[in-house]
Amino acid sequence: MRDIELHINYIIDLAKALLIEQNGEFYPLCNYIKDAETLIPFSIFEGDEYPSSTTLIDGYFSALQPKLDNDEIMSFVIAYDCRTKRNENSETVDAIAIDYYSKSKPFTTYFYPYLINNGEVILNEPWGVIN
Repeated sequence: MRDIELHINYIIDLAKALLIEQNGEFYPLCNYIKDAETLIPFSIFEGDEYPSSTTLIDGYFSALQPKLDNDEIMSFVIAYDCRTKRNENSETVDAIAIDYYSKSKPFTTYFYPYLINNGEVILNEPWGVIN
């Protein structure tokens, strides 16, 4: 299985569970792949029980980008809840955004739009943007 598939399968399942458990939202999530088959969830705590999403995202990136640069890990993702548009003519939707970082592939953000209906998260057609 390719690393991006491993990342996405794990993070989407977790994000969907948290969206239901936490009333339609979740704090940013992160994981990395150390070798071809080992996915490791990653978190940080800097003393604040309720950090901003930006603080978490910046902290995840600052902790893992040097490991990626030094070939200690193969890739990492940061996932977060957002509101976005597929293009300027479309309506704004709720989405799970997944920033994918790898030395072998371009930095890409994948968007998985969703609806919550009767306690179930329904994903719509995803898209990606190479940054």
